[in-house]
Amino acid sequence: EIISFLKKRAMIEEEYGKSMLKLTQTALENLNKENVNRKLGSFNNNYVKFVKMHEKIGENHVKFSQSINDTYEVISTTFKNTERSRKQLKEAGLKYKKNVIESDNTLEKTRQKYEILSHNWDETLQEKEKFFGNEQGSLLRMSNIALGSSKALNDARLKVALQNENYITQLNISNNIRKEYDNVHVPALLKSLKETNDECDQSLQEQLKNYSYNYESVIMNDATTLKSKDKISLSKLMENINNKKDLSEFIQQNAYEEIPSNIVEVTDPQIVFGEDLNEIIRRENTEIPLILTKCITLIENIGLETPGLYRFSGSNSHIQHLKTLFNKNSYLATIDNIINTENINDVTGLVKLFFRELPDPLLIRGLYHQFIEASKIEDERRRLIEIHELVNKLPDANYLTLRFLIGHLFKVQSHQTLNKMNISNLSIIWGPILLDNSNNSIIINPEDESHESTADLPSDSLIDFQYKCKVVEVILANYLIIFDPES
Repeated sequence: EIISFLKKRAMIEEEYGKSMLKLTQTALENLNKENVNRKLGSFNNNYVKFVKMHEKIGENHVKFSQSINDTYEVISTTFKNTERSRKQLKEAGLKYKKNVIESDNTLEKTRQKYEILSHNWDETLQEKEKFFGNEQGSLLRMSNIALGSSKALNDARLKVALQNENYITQLNISNNIRKEYDNVHVPALLKSLKETNDECDQSLQEQLKNYSYNYESVIMNDATTLKSKDKISLSKLMENINNKKDLSEFIQQNAYEEIPSNIVEVTDPQIVFGEDLNEIIRRENTEIPLILTKCITLIENIGLETPGLYRFSGSNSHIQHLKTLFNKNSYLATIDNIINTENINDVTGLVKLFFRELPDPLLIRGLYHQFIEASKIEDERRRLIEIHELVNKLPDANYLTLRFLIGHLFKVQSHQTLNKMNISNLSIIWGPILLDNSNNSIIINPEDESHESTADLPSDSLIDFQYKCKVVEVILANYLIIFDPES
């Protein structure tokens, strides 16, 4: 197991080190190429050092992989030698054990033969006693028989005596062989086996210590390469980049004596807030407005677990700043570098503001009363069918944007255990935003603590409020039925 681990470990380190060296070599070669469009100045200088630090790390890990291979070879050789010694000791032990078993078998055969001869002697003795107990027969005949019987009895006795001596001799031999096995061979084998195991364990421990030392060394070398007292650290290299200075130097090197006539000044920003949805999509040549794809993608990347997502609107000043960015140019507007989990509510507030300022709400005013009436149907199946049909009647731009938004909100509610925003909470917030029949932009958010009363709202907003929320709730709860997620 250890040999297999070290072998794979060496392969991993070697692959990592060589890949790092190959990567850095390619990067340095690209930097040295002429006519390459790249940033110069402090960025280029520090980036070269940045790449060379990675090159040093690659070299460290290649050397480490070689040391692991050396450790692997030593442990592998030790393992083979240990297995060979164990095999030899096992064979010797089996040989000595075989001698004991053979001696015991010979002793058993001698004993069995002794018992057979003893039995024959007893039978001869009994026949003699039986014969002399019978008084019939001539004296000559009895004399001849007695003579033969005595000879047979004497032969049987001699055989028993001889076999008894053989048994005693074999018993002593067996005892000596077993005593030698128990007192000499077994202890010697166990001692040799222990010495072999101790030698193997000591060698294994020593090699693993070497591996651990080398592993710690390569980590320390990586650390000192990236950050040491004498050299500039990796993070310090990046801090040393002076973009303003680089830009100034670039402008000075490439400055025109006069502005070329082919430069066109853009004076009219292409606004997206308060603009017709169809006009935005036509102008951007997209299915979904860029502001929504950029903002919602960012929310789903870092903000789905934020408690109260969409319930709180964020900082109004920050939202207005983001609004200005997108009104200037939706293509170039970048918010990833200024938004994090701490101010993600600024982005959710921007998304809600975009829909509030649409000239015609996403669920268009032309279908407002039909949506309200459909939400009042008590039968859930009929209510869903009616609302589904009304969604299908929306203009293409509204339908596609609604599908995109509801798909996003569906993901939001799927994280409700963390963000506390279920379908009901989201519907209360988005109902008045997506479905509005008024000609002003006043929207009530029951979750927003800034509203102390609703007396200043139009009467129809209060009357239809629950039905607006119900429409969004039905659409959101049946997202997979109303829309085809695969599309």
